[in-house]
Amino acid sequence: MKGERALQIVLVFVGLVYSFWGVILFDNLWHTKWLSGHSDVMPMFLSLNTALGVCLLVAVKQPAKHRLMIAYGAWSSLAHAFTMTIMSAQAVAHGMHR
Repeated sequence: MKGERALQIVLVFVGLVYSFWGVILFDNLWHTKWLSGHSDVMPMFLSLNTALGVCLLVAVKQPAKHRLMIAYGAWSSLAHAFTMTIMSAQAVAHGMHR
């Protein structure tokens, strides 16, 4: 029971952080002029993580029923961290700063 309670606390924290990115997404979409050459990557990244945050908050009540969503949240975060680590290492190798 202690492990499930710890999982619920982590899910609430991560879910709220990811959901808060929706505020950043809204601000990004509201103030960006799309025809001026801005990248579409940031809004797409924020929208995916905002949706994931809401799903993780839904999973808090019954984590055992939402194992797949929790696993997706964990694995997607690890994959993103791994990708960004490689990209940062390549940027440093080419004399760029990330």
